[in-house]
Amino acid sequence: MLVEKRRQDNKDSFKLMLNCMNFTIITIIKLKLIGTFVVIMETNIPVIENCSISEIPNKNFFSMPLDAYILKNRDMVFPHRHSFFHFVLFTSGTGNFSIDFTNFTINPFCMYFMAPGQVHTWDFEGVPEGYVVNFSWDFFDDFLLRNTLINDLPIFQEIPNQQVVTIPEDKRDIVLHIFEELQVLATPLIQDEEQYLQVLLLHLLYLATLPQRQTIKVRSPWNADQKIAKQFKQEIEKHYKQEKYPSFYAKRLGISTNHLNNVCKTYFGKQAGELIRERIILEAKRLLIEPQVRITNISEMFQFNDNSYFTKFFKKAVGVTPEEFRQKNIKK
Repeated sequence: MLVEKRRQDNKDSFKLMLNCMNFTIITIIKLKLIGTFVVIMETNIPVIENCSISEIPNKNFFSMPLDAYILKNRDMVFPHRHSFFHFVLFTSGTGNFSIDFTNFTINPFCMYFMAPGQVHTWDFEGVPEGYVVNFSWDFFDDFLLRNTLINDLPIFQEIPNQQVVTIPEDKRDIVLHIFEELQVLATPLIQDEEQYLQVLLLHLLYLATLPQRQTIKVRSPWNADQKIAKQFKQEIEKHYKQEKYPSFYAKRLGISTNHLNNVCKTYFGKQAGELIRERIILEAKRLLIEPQVRITNISEMFQFNDNSYFTKFFKKAVGVTPEEFRQKNIKK
């Protein structure tokens, strides 16, 4: 009787959310079976797989109270990557955490988000409280018509300062309620309630990005320069290891270098060359925390003529040499 009432309550909540949420993602729902999740990483940096953290037989979604998660994984204090989307809400506690080598301090109702492949670690004082959620690349693939929508959210754009948000006071009660609902649905996940779980998670992502969307100037999705900006970031991901100059990317996009720089200045606040260099430096940092990867090999990977040139390039951007960065960030 209680289970049946619970399911009816969930169905009623599902209908209410569909009717009340001002969330355009919900208008593009489709239903299919969840597919297989496979990710291959490039380096030997430790990669945490969803199934290695959770004992629950569901590789696509996982949620747990943060204190229990930390106690279960108390030794996971080294820099590592995840092969899935990951985010945490802190309700209390003190300490620090980092995302791609950018450091942050824990505050009440602070949330951080990570895309697959990013490097992070934490240094807590005691055991903070809150919630943790992991979900796979394809968790929404069979639910949304545009399966790139999640990856396009600013909180998953691999820009650390955009990936840490503070939940406004007037949204905290509903955020806590959603997290509590996620715990119920995920332990264990009931197949016919999976759609409700997906809607809850989308609602949570909507609330988390609300402050950002309120401060960002709204631009038409059909703006030509906005498309160029997005395509440029995609081209960087494909070619940054081989191509360091904006002219290459401008040619790929069929525009002038000046046009590309103007677009980057408008949408990213930086010149095209700076964005390319930042991507090279970020990957270099990720490789440097793997002690088995020689600095000479990293230099060759990015096609620098010699190791000294790479050292100068890195020090100019970071302020320390690659070796100094490695010694500082690898815990012995």
